[in-house]
Amino acid sequence: MPTRRSRAGRGEAGFSLIEIIMAIVLIGIAVPAFTIYFSGLDNSKEPEYLAEGVFFGIDQMERIGDEPFLRIPTAGNYTCEQFRDWPADVNNVPVPNNFVLNVNCTNTQYDFNWTVSLVGAATPNNPGSGTFGKRVVLTVSRSDGGMPPFELVTLF
Repeated sequence: MPTRRSRAGRGEAGFSLIEIIMAIVLIGIAVPAFTIYFSGLDNSKEPEYLAEGVFFGIDQMERIGDEPFLRIPTAGNYTCEQFRDWPADVNNVPVPNNFVLNVNCTNTQYDFNWTVSLVGAATPNNPGSGTFGKRVVLTVSRSDGGMPPFELVTLF
């Protein structure tokens, strides 16, 4: 019976044409599969933006929490500058000259908008339901639209 000699025994080295074609076919299948998998990463900054926005929003709400009840603006919608520049002499509250609410309007990456409404003691989730307290809703959005807006709510 004749013996077969291997390629290595004949002094041949390298890949055969079939092996090269198979490698190209496998790469041709694998590359599009990975690009499809990673194509959804263009919004990967959204969780980071949300976390950062929550941090800035909580900071704004804590700053408002340090204010006396009568210094919180009356029912209405306010931009950051309108809210910050709420008149110092409103409700006859004695405050220093040129006093502004302690909110930070220097962040240009995020937009802060407040909605203030009067609420009743038994109905704090129903805006306009009474005069017991004030419900302050802070809507935080990103200036470049990199995340969906969200709201933070507090009662005074």
